[in-house]
Amino acid sequence: MTALATLASALSPVAGNIDVYPDKQGFRVTLPNGHAVSIVWRTGTYSDGKTTVEVAAWDENAPGKYEWSEGAWLRLADCDDVAGWQTPEQVRAIVRAVAALPAKHGPLAYRNGAFVPADLDA
Repeated sequence: MTALATLASALSPVAGNIDVYPDKQGFRVTLPNGHAVSIVWRTGTYSDGKTTVEVAAWDENAPGKYEWSEGAWLRLADCDDVAGWQTPEQVRAIVRAVAALPAKHGPLAYRNGAFVPADLDA
């Protein structure tokens, strides 16, 4: 868990705020552009709890931010809004891509290291 424990420190150059979850098995990175990225490795997530994590991202300022169809949640995997079994390097890439997003945008999907418009019906 050493690589994951130091991940928050490595993200601090792009992160506006880092909040560790109460169970100490994950944290949320709030970015200056109003987006948030959740990084967790607890039981029941798409992670091995040692070297990989589950990642989700959303727009904190979007109306209906808990509804993916509203465009608030960023699709990080082919068929889901979470990306499972991500290495620290993959997490850094996702956080940097989310940090580079404009504050306002439509539904997006993460493909080949960048965000592209997402088809909500796919």
